[in-house]
Amino acid sequence: MNSEKEVSMKIFDMAGKIVYKVSDIDTKNNHVWDASRMSTGFYFVSLEGNKTTKRFKIIKK
Repeated sequence: MNSEKEVSMKIFDMAGKIVYKVSDIDTKNNHVWDASRMSTGFYFVSLEGNKTTKRFKIIKK
């Protein structure tokens, strides 16, 4: 994804509900998701650009 200028990000909870969504993220800058109000547990992240899609899971403790 380093070659792509803008991507979108969605974060899902374990039930598949979108808990965070943002479009047009500039990959030249860092993007921070403030998960302080979220419950502990697993979340699934989907990053989508014009040429690439990456999916992974994160754990909030």
